[in-house]
Amino acid sequence: MINQWMITVDYIENGQANGRKSTGFKSGIKMPVRFKIYDDDMNLYFEGVMKEADFHPLDEFAAAYGCVHVKISEDGKPFTWL
Repeated sequence: MINQWMITVDYIENGQANGRKSTGFKSGIKMPVRFKIYDDDMNLYFEGVMKEADFHPLDEFAAAYGCVHVKISEDGKPFTWL
């Protein structure tokens, strides 16, 4: 099954991507991992939450927005590069 994720903050399109979810998203699932997605100039584009740390959110936004970096924070720990 593909990891569950959701965008919570969209910094580049006036919030149009807020609430965007992974394919097959199921409500009520714990999402302890926070993520931030950046372009190649390290501009922050999106923030969100996901069930497990992986590259699925980055894969979703890479082609359309030129995003190439993702930071994660698990269980409230400081953000680190994935």
